[in-house]
Formats: sequence, C-alpha cells, structure tokens
Amino acid sequence: MPPRLALAGFRHLTNRFTSGQTGLDAFAPLLPGEDLDLPAAGPVLSAVLTGSTGQVGWEPVPILAAAASPGGPVTLEAFDAIAAELTAGLQRTRPDALLLDLPGTTILEDGIAGEVAIVARARETLGPTAPIVVTSSLLSTLTDRLVGVADVVLLLGDSHSRRPDFTPNLLTTLDRVLNRRVNPTTATRKLPLLVVPDVVRDHPEAMDALLELIRETQQVQGVVRAGLAFGFAYADSPDAGTDVVLVTDGDHGLAERLADDLAAAVWSRRHSLQTSTLTVEGAVHAAMLGSPGHDSDPGEAGGPLVLLDGGDDLTGGAPGDGTALLWALLDLGAPDALFTLMVDPAAVASAFAAGVGTRLELPLGAASGEEHGFPIDVTATVGALACPDANRTTPSRGTGRTAVLRCEGRYGQAVEVVVGERRPVAGEGDLFGPLGVDPMTRRIVALKPGTPWSSRLQPVRLLRVDTPGPTRLNLADLPFRHVPRPIWPLDPIPNTSADWGER
Repeated sequence: MPPRLALAGFRHLTNRFTSGQTGLDAFAPLLPGEDLDLPAAGPVLSAVLTGSTGQVGWEPVPILAAAASPGGPVTLEAFDAIAAELTAGLQRTRPDALLLDLPGTTILEDGIAGEVAIVARARETLGPTAPIVVTSSLLSTLTDRLVGVADVVLLLGDSHSRRPDFTPNLLTTLDRVLNRRVNPTTATRKLPLLVVPDVVRDHPEAMDALLELIRETQQVQGVVRAGLAFGFAYADSPDAGTDVVLVTDGDHGLAERLADDLAAAVWSRRHSLQTSTLTVEGAVHAAMLGSPGHDSDPGEAGGPLVLLDGGDDLTGGAPGDGTALLWALLDLGAPDALFTLMVDPAAVASAFAAGVGTRLELPLGAASGEEHGFPIDVTATVGALACPDANRTTPSRGTGRTAVLRCEGRYGQAVEVVVGERRPVAGEGDLFGPLGVDPMTRRIVALKPGTPWSSRLQPVRLLRVDTPGPTRLNLADLPFRHVPRPIWPLDPIPNTSADWGER
C-alpha cells in the first residue's frame, strides 16, 4: 500500500491598516477533503489532487482548505476552529506526510504569524518524523520559525500556477522531496525591502526579470527549488521583508552562493519594484484632459480612461468605502464619469426606499469609519436598482443589493456612482449587467481594484491613484508599527556591505 500524503491549505492576506477582524464566517465554507479539486482550494491543492499523483508514489489524502478574502487580523476563535479541523483530519487519517499550502501572510489577533502557528499544530499531531512540506507564494512572509518547523518550504511564484508545466514540475519536486530522492538543504536571505502588492501581482518588467532569473536558477544542477517571497506589506508584520529561499540537494555551499546571487539581483532592482502613481487631483485632471498620447473620447480609444483607487483596493482587504476619488470627481466637475464600487448599506437602503427617479440628499461613503476619509453629502437621483441575490438558492458573497446614484457635481456635471450593500469577494460576478450600466461608454471610470465586473469593462488605459486608505500605494504614508526598521522604502538604507550585495 503506497504511503499517504495529507493535503490541506490555509489562505489569508491580513491587512492591519483596515478596521475589523476576520472571523470564522469569512472562511465559510471550509472546503472539506472531497472538494479540494475545486479552484477555490487554490492551484496547488487542486493540481496535486487532480494531477498524476501516481508518479509521486503517494496516495493523496485531502483534509481541508480554509480561505478568506483579505481583511483584518484573523480571530483566535477562527484560527482555533480551523486548526481543530486540521488536527481532527490528521488524527482520523493518520497520513505519512503533509503538504500544507500557505500562500498568504496571515496575522492572528494576538500578533502571532498564522502560518507558523498552524504548522506547529500539525507538527504536534504528526510527531517529529513525518515530513511536512509547505508551499508558499510571492505574497508570503517567511520566518526562520516556519522554515524550522517544516521539513522544507517550496516557494511557488504566483505566475507559476498559470504555466502549462506547473503541475508536472510541482509533482516532480514533491516526488524528489517526499521519496527522499534528495537531501533538502535550505539557504534563506531576508532583505529589508517592502514591495507594494500591486507590483507583485502586475509583474512589471523588473518583476518579470526576477521571475525569469528564478526559472534559470532552478535549472542549475543540484537545485531543488528557488523562489522569492515579497510578503504582504499591509500585514505590518514584524517578519516583513523580501525573502529568498534556495533548496538544493545536500549542497550547502551551492545554496548559500545562489541565495546571495538572487538577493543581490533583487536588491539591485529595488527602485524598479516601486509603483508610480498620481495624486487624487492630478489623476482627475489628467483624466479630464485625456491621458498623454490618447484622446479623451472613449470611442476613439476603445474604452474609458480608468482611475484605479489604489488606497481602497478590495483585493488587499480595504472596506470599499473610500471617498477621496469621488470627492475629486464631483468637486472638479468631471464629465461623463462612473464611480464603482462604493460599499454603503445605508445609502442602498435609502435608494430602495425612495425608488427609481427619486431625488435624495444623503451622506455617501466612509460607512466603516472615518480612518481613511469622511462621508460626502450629495444630492443624487436614483438611476437604477438591482437585487442580484434575489433568485439565488445558496448564500452569496457578492455585493448584495446595488443601486446607481446620479450625484450632482460642480459646473453642471454629474457622477454616476454604483453603490453596493456589502464588500464583495474580489472580482466575483457581474456588477453592471443587472443595473443596465455600460462602463465602456463612459469617458472616465473610477474603479476600486477588485470590483466585480464582467466583459462589460475591458480597461485599456489605466492610471493608478494614490488615494488615502489601508492599501495606499505610497507605503511611507501608512502608519507602520511592527515592521523591522530600517526597511526600504520607508527608511534610507546605508551603503554598507552585506553577504547578499550592496545595501
């Protein structure tokens, strides 16, 4: 009978600059073992479960996957419930090894690193000899404690999961590690470098060059896995920084040398790994005038100019109710503009109570608090109403009821604002269709990243705006309290020599 490999995952990006905490309900549903082949389980677990696991020679034993949208720290109640499910599954199945997918940066409400805590729980259950393999992503924050409690940490860049060779490469690596065809020897480097998650996800030229260097390094004889982890800057983790991990087949010298080379390559590109942005007023002025090299007529350019509300990014755990960009559109009299999405349940309730065509005066936005902005008193006409959940038989994690408010601005202009009842899962569903809104006909669309859309919005011209909020793009403007200092770009780093290159 082949040895058995347990599969489990715990995925969350913690944002310590946003209000509230992430409770157990945010992780619902906890995917049981039989559902780990679903995309919601993440690319690693689904690839191992549905891939050719026979080549590894291990029988997959799926346990569970717990994932929640980015948000505040995870409550201890939620963590304990998830860890208890993992423990019960391991005790019930008694596997020979565990693959634990931890692709995020999770902070518990007591400040403990969630990834370390859950691996420690698994180690207590499995004992000291059962192999524990951890897979992580570009947004993971690694620690010596994590590397110490797991047998091996395999960094899998986000882009790898979209490559056609992702599954066979992952399975080959697991085969070599689990069947002890290699003697995993790990070297790590922690660089004092924060990178905006937006840069990690969007892969500018500097990021692509680093990922290509990782792929080349993995072709070096004796290398089992090479990888980078930039962490999630908004977690404000005491372990923050950019990690380089090199795993070789028993060759400590090779691991150390290549880790130094990769760390130096990352550090030399640190300026290119920062994002360029516009101020709120600068971005709206640029949109009203038309972006450089483009006419402002959406028909000629193939679509609207899209202003990304960087400080209120739903994919980074922001509440979706920031008002800075909306205020500028109204105050500067932006023509033919659409703002989406504003999360404000009270405004939605008022719109539904009044009905389509009714003119209202109401405060809009900042429903979660005034830490990153204030409500705007607007005069608006209700343009459309939609209940996308009305015909669903299962609970939805979408926006709930939605409304279009045509808000009066200066100089006779108006801004259409799509308002939702709750913060959606990033990118889920069609926001515009039920409301009869076609954003492609607008000159300007102000968009909170992660706003649900469909093919109705195909942005071809983007301007990133450094708005106030828990995901703002200028990291120096955030109230970091826990990251180790000095760290770049928050602090100047002296030109002192280090093993991984010139700092």
